Amino acid sequence: MIEFRDPVAEHIKAFILDETAMEIDNRDYPSDPVWREYRETGSRVWLYGNDTSAQEVWTRDMEAVYLDTPLVIDAFRQDHFTGLTLEANSVLKGLPGDERIKEIAFIINARNAVATSKRFAARVCVEIPLFSDSASEISQYARRLYQVCPEHLLPALPYSSEGITAAAELQKAGIPIIVRTEYSPQQVKNSILHASPNYVALGNFHDTREVPMPSAQELQSLFDHLEKPEKTTLIACGMDSEEKIRRFMGFPIIVATPEAVRNYQKKPVAGKQGVPAPEAETASGTPGMQNRNELRDIALQSRNAYDELVLIIRNAIDSN
Repeated sequence: MIEFRDPVAEHIKAFILDETAMEIDNRDYPSDPVWREYRETGSRVWLYGNDTSAQEVWTRDMEAVYLDTPLVIDAFRQDHFTGLTLEANSVLKGLPGDERIKEIAFIINARNAVATSKRFAARVCVEIPLFSDSASEISQYARRLYQVCPEHLLPALPYSSEGITAAAELQKAGIPIIVRTEYSPQQVKNSILHASPNYVALGNFHDTREVPMPSAQELQSLFDHLEKPEKTTLIACGMDSEEKIRRFMGFPIIVATPEAVRNYQKKPVAGKQGVPAPEAETASGTPGMQNRNELRDIALQSRNAYDELVLIIRNAIDSN
């Protein structure tokens, strides 16, 4: 991975920020009383995704857009990034093959994030893929991405030994970060203890099995009893239904899908509900928390998604 001080990195940054190459559909987004009232409960709403369906439900009352590698892959399959891939491949033709593919993946991720920030006039959370076993390389990637647009891009590192080490390095450098974890008390504790992140984001949108989600009260109670920096805030991901949005009303930050947002808007809950009571115990004996053997590893998801993106990039280059 090219280091952030390398002149080539500056050349790539300029290429990413070339606004003439971005397809920006600027809109005058309205405010909405449903989401104004939701914010008044103490919850901030982030939207998962940046496609047309996301633009249709976005309002000025929402705070940020959350992006990850599977979303990039979905867009690639709809032929959104083929042209950018070929152009980047030409621009970077002086780099060795594997290094060039890494940089093309970086360009796609960063350009997508910058365009999203402009399109929604909002901050964008960007997943940093676990493309390497080296914490230093992952840290370099995150630092470079953040410096493309510091006021609008927020790096998110998946929970892993190298991800936590990289997060700690970035935090020391003054770069705001998210650590992504499963719904696991131990991962939350370790993230805060070793990386002191600005945010810990729990859960994801890519586990299709029916596994119980912990209650908002349980998560908040766990968090309140930890020794932690004041700046760390919890984020609940996986809000893929209006019922989950309703249950987590009052939680610091939620990340919801456009479909869930649309459905909630049809039948909102009036008034401040507060964080709901714990659910019944699961088989593991911990209310709402998943048994570790049932957890699908966040780090494995990140690595697999990155490998799939690399394969798609290679195929796009080879077929043109």
